[in-house]
This record gives sequence, structure tokens and C-alpha cells, in this order.
Amino acid sequence: MTAEERRKGNGCLYALLGLGVLLVGASIALEVMPELPSLPLDRPPPPPPAPYAPPEPLAPAPAPAPAPPAPPEPEAPDETLSILWHASFTDAGHETACVLRLEVTPSLRRPVPRRLHLECADGTRFEAPVLGSSLSGIQTDNGPQYELVAPSVRGRDIDGAEVTTHVNTHEHSIRIEGSRQLPPNLYVEELSAPSGAASLGLSHTRIVLPLVRIAVPTTVSGAIPSALGAVRGTGREPRPGDPVCELLGWSTVDSGYNCRITLRCAGELIYGAGQSGFNACELSGGAIERADDTGPTSDNTDPVFDLDVSAGTLLVSDDTPADWSARFDLIADPRCEAREGVFVGSITRDDGQATESFTLDPFAAEPSLTEGEQPAPLGGVVMSCAQRRVAFTTADGETGQGWLSTGARSIVGTIGDRSFWAWAR
Repeated sequence: MTAEERRKGNGCLYALLGLGVLLVGASIALEVMPELPSLPLDRPPPPPPAPYAPPEPLAPAPAPAPAPPAPPEPEAPDETLSILWHASFTDAGHETACVLRLEVTPSLRRPVPRRLHLECADGTRFEAPVLGSSLSGIQTDNGPQYELVAPSVRGRDIDGAEVTTHVNTHEHSIRIEGSRQLPPNLYVEELSAPSGAASLGLSHTRIVLPLVRIAVPTTVSGAIPSALGAVRGTGREPRPGDPVCELLGWSTVDSGYNCRITLRCAGELIYGAGQSGFNACELSGGAIERADDTGPTSDNTDPVFDLDVSAGTLLVSDDTPADWSARFDLIADPRCEAREGVFVGSITRDDGQATESFTLDPFAAEPSLTEGEQPAPLGGVVMSCAQRRVAFTTADGETGQGWLSTGARSIVGTIGDRSFWAWAR
């Protein structure tokens, strides 16, 4: 046997030996394994698994029930105040007194305009909501005073006609379109009567006492305006219905001057029309003492104007339409001192609405105020015809003050926190 044969025989021997070892190990493993239960031959095979079905989508969770709404809180009614201007129109030489009334809601800065009313002594009236207006003013010792520019106020008059009103108190103008009963043009004072409206932020005027005088023409020459000729011969004791020349002076609102003056004769503005009448006045104790405007209309849109209140004189001249001049004596208005009869009109209630049961008689021997049936006496009545002001105290202790119009034909003012306006009867 060769060495090669010997190696092959040994390999077979080793293989047989390894196989024996494997068989012995397998038998030992079978002995130690637990006996598995046998299945009965008559049991049916298990059913096949059911086919896969996707899970049904989950239903959305129900929304929580809304909480019951809280009961609405009652709305407090807006406080309403009235700002009042004297106005008038002249027809066939007769002047009818009117009042321009602006309902406002007070605010921290200045009143917010809400509704405009125009009421006249002959019963004509107009009212409408106000949009796009401008309200500016000054603070006086008696309360704030305002000027109003409301370019286009649309509403209806008492006939139901659609009316458009253009208001510019800065230019003394109220124009009315579309009404048969209201006049097309009215004069309105620039500043409202002192009121209880909000005044925060208003500058305080240096003029404490407004200038109010009757100007009696004494010497005239040249082509004087026809309105000035209408008052010639009236004299120094005009009656309530007589045409007069009235001189007014007051503080201005943002004009660059400290005063504005107008001269109005028989309802027509002779000096101070439109945007004119502004002056650098000399003051004495808060009152206008002197004013001097040296240029005629051809130079500065208004006549020459030379005023000396202490001397009681006024000189006015112009070159339009031709040269003319007029000299005046200045006197206190005697018409409010001779006033007879009562004022009948309206006063605001606590809810801001107006009532027609107001009568004021401040000039009688026993002054009285009537709101309803019985007149109640007024106490502490003080009249200043030079300022057209009446002050009083009611039986309930409220303080009142009223401001008279030209010729004392109307009166406007406040009683406590309420406003009133009335016509002479």
C-alpha cells in the first residue's frame, strides 16, 4: 500500500467516525425533547384567514355645545348737548330772528357734531344729520364758543321738501337750496353763544368782554351803501323794529389777529363781510379799545375803519363802488332795556330732546321761568345790555345765562347743563 492509498483510507475512516458522532448526538436530542401532541385525523383543517379590511374611519368628535349668549348690557344713551348761534334773515325791511342749533356728543378733545337744526321765529325750520363738518373754537370766561363750517347738509324742511344747507359761520353765511319756505340766505354770527360743550384743548382768549354797540350815523358823504342810508334818521333811541347799524367785536379763531369786528346796517354787512374784518386791536382790561384798518376795499377787501371805543366814535370810508365816508356815534343798545313781553321757545330735557313748554320773562318786575303749567320766580337776575347778557338763578338753584340777539328778538343760553332758545313775543 502506497502512502497515497494509506491517506485515502484514513480519510474514509475519519468520515465514518464523524457520521457516527452525529447520529449519537441526534438520538440524544430526540430523547430530551418534549413529546408533541398529535392532531386527530378527523379534525377539519383551520379556515383560511379572512381577507384584510381597512378599519372604518373614526367619526369626528361632536363639537361642544356653545355657551348660551350673555344678555346684552343696556347701552347708555349718548349724552347730547346743543351749541347755539344767533341767525336772522331780512325780507322787505323786516328782520326775522332764527337760531342755528348743532346737536353734539361731548368728547375728550372737542364735541362731535351729530345733527343740525335751523329754527326761525316764523315757524320755519330745517333739520338733518351732519357729515363732514369742521368745528373749532376758543375758550372764554363764560365758556367755549365755536365756529362751524358744514359745506353741505342734506335734509328736509317741514314741508317735506329736500333741502341742502351750506353753513359757514366764519363767513356769517347760511345758504339754503330747494326750500320754498326757508329764505335762500341768512346771516349768522361767527361764534356761538358760550356753551357747556367740551372745551379741552381750546386756547383761552384775551378778550374778556365782547364789543356790542349801536352805531348811529351822524355825518355821511359820497355814494354811501343803501343799507346805511336806510338807518339815517333812526336816531339814538331806536325801537325794537327799527333798522340800525350794529357794531360787534370779539376774539378770533386761528386768524393771526386778536380780534374781528363787523358793522352791520339794516341786515347788510358794511364791514367784516366774508373773510374780512380782522384787526390787531388795542385792549384795555380785556375789552376792545381801538382798531385801525387803513386800507380801502381795493387794497385789502374791506373799507377803511377807524374805531375809538373810549371816545365813542367810528369812521368808515371806502372807494367801492365810489368814494364815500360815514362817521358814527357809538351808544349802548337801548332796545334790551326797553324790552317788553316774554320769550317763548324750547329747552332740552334730560334725555337731550327738546320740549316746547318753555317761557322766560327776565325783564318783568317779577322775572319768571315756566316749564309746564306754573311760572317759577327767577332770582339774582343781572342784565348787561352792553354785552346782551342775562344771568339768573332758578327756583331749583340752577344757574342760567342767556344771550340776546340783535334787537333782543331772540335769546339763547344754558340753564344748568341744559340749553334753551326762545323768541320774543
